[in-house]
Amino acid sequence: QKGKDETRTKKKLVYSVQCKNCDLKYIGETNRDKQTRMREHNNDIKKSKQTSLIAQHPNMNNHMMDLDYAETLTPESTWKRRVIKESILTHQSKGLVINETKYKLKVFG
Repeated sequence: QKGKDETRTKKKLVYSVQCKNCDLKYIGETNRDKQTRMREHNNDIKKSKQTSLIAQHPNMNNHMMDLDYAETLTPESTWKRRVIKESILTHQSKGLVINETKYKLKVFG
C-alpha cells in the first residue's frame, strides 16, 4: 500500500515509535517482524499493561502512540548488537524517550 512504511514487515531491528501528542518517543528492538511487535504494543496499551513502558505513557497521559508509522532505526540480526544499538540510541535521545537504557555500557559513565 502506498504511504505505508515499506520496512514494516522486516525482522530483527531497532525501531522508534513517536507519541502523537508530545515530543516523546519509545525506542525498542525486536526479533519478530515489526507489524507483529506493533500489534503486541497496541494490545499492551489497550490492556493498560503496567509493565510496558510504551503502554504506560499513553495511559497515564491520555496520549496516543503512532504505531502505524513506527520507524526502523537500524536492522541488526544479532541480539546483543541489537540491544547495544537500542541502548546507544536511547542514551543519545535522553530526555526525549519514554524508555530507559536496557544495556548499561561503560561509555555512558
